[in-house]
Amino acid sequence: MSIMLFEELLEDLKKHRNDMVARNYPFQQLSNLILKYEDKAKEVKDTPQEEWIEGYNKWRKEQNK
Repeated sequence: MSIMLFEELLEDLKKHRNDMVARNYPFQQLSNLILKYEDKAKEVKDTPQEEWIEGYNKWRKEQNK
């Protein structure tokens, strides 16, 4: 799933949760789900692009031996 699509999904979930809160519905499970995937998204964003490129180039060198 692309990061942009993933972020859209999180935004929709947050809107739904906020609506549930406004109506006084239980929302803790939905909040936990949102937090879980926000943390996963941060992990992906925390890896600098240069690190990915460096790893790819190293792998590519190994493949060409």
